[in-house]
Parts: sequence; structure tokens; C-alpha cells
Amino acid sequence: MSRQYDVIVVGAGNGGLAAGGITSKNGLSTLVLERHNIPGGSATSFRRGRFEFETSLHELAEVGPNPFEGTVRQLFDELGVKDVEWHFEENAFRVVLPGEDGFDVTLPTGEEAFAEEMERQVPGSRESVKAVFELGRHAIEALEYLSKGTPDPAVLQSEYADFMRISSHTTKEVLDALHMPKRAQDILVTYWCYLGAPADQLDFLYYALMLILYVQLRPAMPKMRSHEMSLALEKEIHEHGDEPVGRRLRDS
Repeated sequence: MSRQYDVIVVGAGNGGLAAGGITSKNGLSTLVLERHNIPGGSATSFRRGRFEFETSLHELAEVGPNPFEGTVRQLFDELGVKDVEWHFEENAFRVVLPGEDGFDVTLPTGEEAFAEEMERQVPGSRESVKAVFELGRHAIEALEYLSKGTPDPAVLQSEYADFMRISSHTTKEVLDALHMPKRAQDILVTYWCYLGAPADQLDFLYYALMLILYVQLRPAMPKMRSHEMSLALEKEIHEHGDEPVGRRLRDS
């Protein structure tokens, strides 16, 4: 390498490409190094025969236009990433539980539609489901306040009391406190596997925030799999005058 660089990023996964995109767009000469022969890290796919397999991404929230945009869309807009064709899901999830007391339920996106379908599946559950979304929104407001730094304990107690109450409780504890029927709980906690802990261990705050993201902002998938995002990020780095991401690292 004959050039000198302001920034060298080692690894062209999602984080490396985003970091390289930010520094490149802000006028810093940037080199992104990658051991593999393509960028993307886990954000890629591969073929075996006539089948194509996605290696990591199942679905992604926060990528839609208004009113469905979130932090991911804001990041892509900041970087100028536009060459990703998103396919949005109309349903949040389908859950199939076999057995005598099992069920096969598909829940739509959108808070109202979601709550109505939950009520249809489990009569008497609507109010507790709506309460979960309300607590999630309340938590978002509280976290925004905390992010400003030096929070006032009096303000936390007066304006964010519900946040303080739920912040140390599991998902199951809060759903029980809301008197949500067990069958409704079994359906609602379907996303637990995304966070890797069952409802009786999973922090309610994290679960409520994720539920809002997927139900309110709708999940999506790139048409050409997650590698489409990687290529779009690489393109932006290159278009700002820096080298395309290449295989610069070698096995030692």
C-alpha cells in the first residue's frame, strides 16, 4: 500500500462497513481491510445447488420510510445508502405450538391489528396487550431522558414511575402483574428466542422495546439477502474516493 490513510478499519462486517462509511463520508481517507474475498462478514448468503441460504439475517426492523423509520434507516440515510430494495412483512410472526392445548396463530403488524388479533385468539387479553405497548413507549421516553445525562431522581419518580417499577422485573413478572392470560402470554413472548432467554428470565424492558420495533415499525428483508446491504455500504465508501473493500489481510 503506497497511500497513507487517516483511518484503517480492520474487518468489513456490518460494524466495519458502517464505521468506514462514516469516516469516508466525513472526509477522512479510509481503508477497510477484510480477510475474506467479499465484504459483509455475517451479512451474506451462499448457494448450494439451486438453493440460496442466508447466513444470519432473518428480518430487520427500523429500515422503513416514514412513519416506519428507525435508527437503522437514519444510519443508512446519513451514509447515503439507497441501493437496497426492502421487502416488508405484513405479519409480525406466526407461532405453532403442537399438542392438545396447542395453537397456530399469525399476528399482524401494527399495534391495533396486533391487539385485535390477540383478543380474537384469547378473549379478554386486549387490554393487557395494549398495556405492554404503552409500557414500552413509556420506557422509550424514560431512556431518552436518561440519555441526556445527570437525571433528576425526583423527575424519575414523578414522570417515569412505571419505568422505575418495571426496570428490574422479568417479562413473565410484568405480564402476570398485568393479568394477561397464560395463553396470551405464550403467544406474546414468541420473540424470546431473538434475545436468547425465556420469559421468566428475560428483562421485560428489552422485550417490550423489541416488540414495539417489530410490531410498530414492521420487519423487512433485503430482496437480495443481507449481502445487498454490505454491497451498498461498500459502494458508498468507494464513491467517496476510497478504495473498494478488498482482501488485504492474509492468513498468518
